[in-house]
Amino acid sequence: MVVQFLVVLYHQIHSMLGSINKPAYWQGTQRKTCDIGSLNQGWQDSGVHGLALDGNTVYQAGWTMNMVGQYPTYWKNQTKHLLPGATVNGTRYDQGKATDIAIVDGKVVVVGMLTGAPILDSYGVQIDYGYGDGPEVNNDTGYACIWIDGTIHILDTQGDFEVGGFFIK
Repeated sequence: MVVQFLVVLYHQIHSMLGSINKPAYWQGTQRKTCDIGSLNQGWQDSGVHGLALDGNTVYQAGWTMNMVGQYPTYWKNQTKHLLPGATVNGTRYDQGKATDIAIVDGKVVVVGMLTGAPILDSYGVQIDYGYGDGPEVNNDTGYACIWIDGTIHILDTQGDFEVGGFFIK
């Protein structure tokens, strides 16, 4: 058996930020590093949770982070595509993460979550789980969703679920 594709996060050293995580995959022995966006625009980190192949086209699902937060993202052959947010229960959410990806009948299907409201203690103070700033503080709450060719569909409006993966038959 020959492994054609291997997906990892590539740590690129940056003089001011330390290391920057970028999605990468190997096609044979050639590393392909994905675009996360310009540092001048604030993009500084990323992560990958899912992979799909459609012929020789590589799709990856995950997130990219800037100074404000973490945003659901997918990559098609190294090119970044931000996924749109939605208004849920009267509040606009744009942050979150994509957790899996598939190509179904030629359509890019991505599952994941939009970050929900912060979890508050009994005094109304946001609970800090020690994950740093951004939506990872709120990683126990979110709105499960699916994007079909970039159009978002909210699967749950209770704000306490996250979709980790899916199987389509």
